[in-house]
Amino acid sequence: MSEGDCPPLVVVEKKKMTLAQKTDYFFNKVLPKKFIVFLVATAFVFISKLDGDLWAYVAMIYMGGNIVQHISTDISEAIKAKKPTLEEK
Repeated sequence: MSEGDCPPLVVVEKKKMTLAQKTDYFFNKVLPKKFIVFLVATAFVFISKLDGDLWAYVAMIYMGGNIVQHISTDISEAIKAKKPTLEEK
């Protein structure tokens, strides 16, 4: 190639997602399953299908699950950031 020549552009075609792929993406990325359970429990409280005490348990489990998830992510990132060298061993 000479100085003025540019490599050819590569065109990547986007494949259209099926309805199943779109719903999987929505429920896995946009709305996590734990949050959906929390929303359903809240809706059941409003239509009197769920007791307030049970809703409190669902809320505690939801919040506890999120806390555990965030703590485990923080710990794993901290472990990955601190990799011992041969001199430290």
